[in-house]
Amino acid sequence: MNRETYILTAELAELRSRLDQIERDIRDDPQPRVCRVMRWFDRSSDELVGSAPIRGIHLTELQRMFGVEPDDPMYDCYPVTPTQASQLQACVDVPILLDKYDYFVEADAITGG
Repeated sequence: MNRETYILTAELAELRSRLDQIERDIRDDPQPRVCRVMRWFDRSSDELVGSAPIRGIHLTELQRMFGVEPDDPMYDCYPVTPTQASQLQACVDVPILLDKYDYFVEADAITGG
């Protein structure tokens, strides 16, 4: 084995070791736990008015409702349309007043044990 082959072999072994560690880290790190919430803002001032947990709906239903890909975890902020509001109304404990407020579906991290 010449010097160049030896160096390349050592570098390849190091890269494989790093890749193995990354794969272990991914495997050992569970998906972040989140809860879905609806937040609404005053249309004239953009001030946050309220927030309510969204219950009784799975991520797959939200993905379909908002037209996002199945592999999208929906960690972003999604504006609520009138059609979506009528579907989400049963999932929140407050009336959705689209004529008064702008509504958004968001994800909050669940922290702690």
